[in-house]
Amino acid sequence: MRRVATGGTTTPGVEVLHHDGTGLCASPGKSFQEWYGEIDDTEGDICGNAESIRLTLPVVYLTQAVQRPEGDVRLVEDRDALLRVFLVGDEDSAWYDPEVEAVFTLDDSEVHRVTMEREEERIPTEADEGDLAGSYNAVIPAEHIEEGLEMVIQADPGSVVPLKEGSETRFPPTGTHELDVVGVPDMELTVVPVLESEDPDSSIFEWTDNIDDDSEEVGLFRYSFP
Repeated sequence: MRRVATGGTTTPGVEVLHHDGTGLCASPGKSFQEWYGEIDDTEGDICGNAESIRLTLPVVYLTQAVQRPEGDVRLVEDRDALLRVFLVGDEDSAWYDPEVEAVFTLDDSEVHRVTMEREEERIPTEADEGDLAGSYNAVIPAEHIEEGLEMVIQADPGSVVPLKEGSETRFPPTGTHELDVVGVPDMELTVVPVLESEDPDSSIFEWTDNIDDDSEEVGLFRYSFP
């Protein structure tokens, strides 16, 4: 099995590249081929590319801190959320770079649209949640995260991938996916200074008198609670 040379874009100024007989083949990916084509003298094979691919979207979710593949952890209203979309194929040699588009609606009106790309040009064969580069990612602004928000994901809207029968390039397959967003009411916090009768340390009043919404003293509460 040949290894694939993909790292040329990080090596500027190359004038001669002979990889014939090394067990390496040059990536047919678009960005690599643009770099490869600028080299004056090359010898070696270009890797084969899959003629058709069955694309699927096995994992799609928004996360604000933690999320399960099913996407069933509730989202907090008015907080940024990271959209992660995993697009996979059924062929190891799938050197294509399709875009993925996400459309968010509220009460049947579009409120946000984003088009995502990946740096890696080979479509993976499985979803790896531990690798941020393995998914299509976009931060969805807090102003759009509210109750009733729905989304639709469309993979390869530009039809750059030759698809096999049975490909699933839309999430959900029909209609829209309603996100589980919860509004959290403001939490009132009362700080009560306490003095011990045996050792009344009044310096505690300097600490409590200076507290406001942005004080470092309440920073832990702001990050620990919704």
